[in-house]
Amino acid sequence: MIDKLTKIPSLGALEEAIESFSHPKLMLIDLKNFKELNLKYSDEVGDFVLKEFAKNLQNYANENDMLAFRVIEDEFALLKDMEFDLNKIEKLLFGVVEFIKKQIYIFDNYTLHVEAHIGLCLDQARLLSKAKRALIVAQKEDQPFVTYSDFVNRLLEENKEEVYKLLQDSLDNGSIMPYYQKVIDKNDNIIYHEVLLRNKTKDSIQTPKLFLKIAH
Repeated sequence: MIDKLTKIPSLGALEEAIESFSHPKLMLIDLKNFKELNLKYSDEVGDFVLKEFAKNLQNYANENDMLAFRVIEDEFALLKDMEFDLNKIEKLLFGVVEFIKKQIYIFDNYTLHVEAHIGLCLDQARLLSKAKRALIVAQKEDQPFVTYSDFVNRLLEENKEEVYKLLQDSLDNGSIMPYYQKVIDKNDNIIYHEVLLRNKTKDSIQTPKLFLKIAH
């Protein structure tokens, strides 16, 4: 099942791949500024961006042992079969974020950049629908990525008392913690180290941008 415009696998192929993988991990990618580009420059430019992004995404997927798909319109997906390891998953996720940031497309005299929201799901059950819920929160909160979790469900329900309770529980049980990582260049040389804040549970990782407003 191949998408007619972009020539990469379509939603049907994604659903089949999810069923065939032992430990599927899914990222849904929405090009948040695509509609703006399409309206400003024309459908021809919009189609060019979609095709070029799909080609680059598939190349990136091939280099990182993943599969790339076009889900619908300006929404794409990356799927990887890997056992649960938060450190490796976060490194993979930041790699995708950086890959998208670097995308530049030249059409006639136009220089075009794309921006994205990413919804990540690490659960195997109802993987696609959960990744979609994470993506909706990323769009709503205008965050580069959101990982599906109970916290995401509370945000979607907009039940402030539930969200406050969940955040308090995270503080009480110590899941909000400093997270240390290396920043490396393309040759794997360490440039520097950084300390980040994360709400880290057994099945999710959340950036502080998602919960700092609530904490305040």
